[in-house]
Amino acid sequence: GLPLAAAAPAPFSIRLDAGWSGRRFTGLYAPPGIAVEVAPAAPAPGLLARIGLPVAALWEREPWARFPDVVTREEIGRSRRLASAFGGPLFLEAEHPLAADAAVILRGAVPMERVRADAPREYAGSPAPWVCWE
Repeated sequence: GLPLAAAAPAPFSIRLDAGWSGRRFTGLYAPPGIAVEVAPAAPAPGLLARIGLPVAALWEREPWARFPDVVTREEIGRSRRLASAFGGPLFLEAEHPLAADAAVILRGAVPMERVRADAPREYAGSPAPWVCWE
């Protein structure tokens, strides 16, 4: 879905420690069809960016109620622009421990509200069409 018209993309910075691996939610939403720039301050071999939920593929199910794969996943290494026709939450990933600290600047995405599962409330003010349950 589309973010609210008032949702303005702003640069966002994330720091990843050497030795980190796994998946980290950035707190950002990549709007559909809009390129998001993911730019490590220094080359970061093995660092990937993902737009969309990691469990979203439906290739093994029938019938398909929607497009079977709505995830975009790319190695970024240096700087990369990536987009998804579907939009979605933006994640950083590393399949193997990072060799060095990495500072990553993200541009073109909008903030996504984080919501604690034990503190429900109304979400009408979230700029992104999704919220992230923690």
